Amino acid sequence: MKNLRQIEFGDILSSALDMNASDIHIMGNGEVFFRVSTQITPSDIKLENNELLLEEFLTPIEIESIKTGEEKDMSVCYEGKRLRVNFYLANGLPSMSFRVLCEKIPDIDALLLPPILKSIFSKTSGLVLVSGSTGSGKSTTIASALEYVNEHFARHIICIEDPIEYIHSNKKSFFSHREIKKDTQSFASAIKSALRQDPDVIFIGELRDRESIKTALLASQLGHLVVATTHSSDSTNTLSRIINNFEDSRSEIALELATSLEAIISQELIKLENGKLQAICEILIATPAIKTLIRDQKFHQIPSQIAMGREFGMINFEQSKKNLGL
Repeated sequence: MKNLRQIEFGDILSSALDMNASDIHIMGNGEVFFRVSTQITPSDIKLENNELLLEEFLTPIEIESIKTGEEKDMSVCYEGKRLRVNFYLANGLPSMSFRVLCEKIPDIDALLLPPILKSIFSKTSGLVLVSGSTGSGKSTTIASALEYVNEHFARHIICIEDPIEYIHSNKKSFFSHREIKKDTQSFASAIKSALRQDPDVIFIGELRDRESIKTALLASQLGHLVVATTHSSDSTNTLSRIINNFEDSRSEIALELATSLEAIISQELIKLENGKLQAICEILIATPAIKTLIRDQKFHQIPSQIAMGREFGMINFEQSKKNLGL
């Protein structure tokens, strides 16, 4: 095994790329693991400690903050590869997880996503929610959809993320990429500020709290297309999760959601026989019937409405699999 002084992060990254790994995990005890497709794979790399690797990415002050229990998210560019990294303590030792980001933003058709996504992201106002668990491909789906907008429409697109994942080159549209704690203090403050920056589209990396939800709803009501992600499995859970943040004003938020919502795109990844991952989707379109259910908080009726709403472009996970021949 190689020790710390014989290996640099570039060697670890090279091994990950050779294996087509999506993630790199470096533990505090020096063990290194890769995620290939959906499987965790141990490597033969063992570091004596990872202090020097920390110094490659963090300042001394940031290293000390990690050692006292703070977590830190950031995006980095290393030897031409863009990475999302999270630093954290595990068993009292600094550890790190890297997500290898695609160099090229994939085409929306190449991802075999439902064609209606083009129509959804072409809208000029309203709220579009993209939900799914961590690692379900939400960021890639949104990046590909925003790139479709970039190629077909002249719009100002503001991306508010923690951290920034995909960087778009300006084409017909132009982008303002803003990173939390670097370019702005919080999602809520960045959304409020965005309203004074002449936006057409505002992408919010995550609706984390009541304030960010409220400001996202406000922005969508003021004539902007707002795209935001949530960590929920499907449309029903997405709506419930948002409204449950407001126990004291559920009816008010339900009404605002019913007024603003355009669509919910829920996504999960499944592993194909060839080892590759493919996204399957549930698409909820905010028809008048759906808006009524949201306003009345009758979320249990939404799955049946999705099943019957094919003429509007709605689709459930099972139909998505069938459409892909899976």
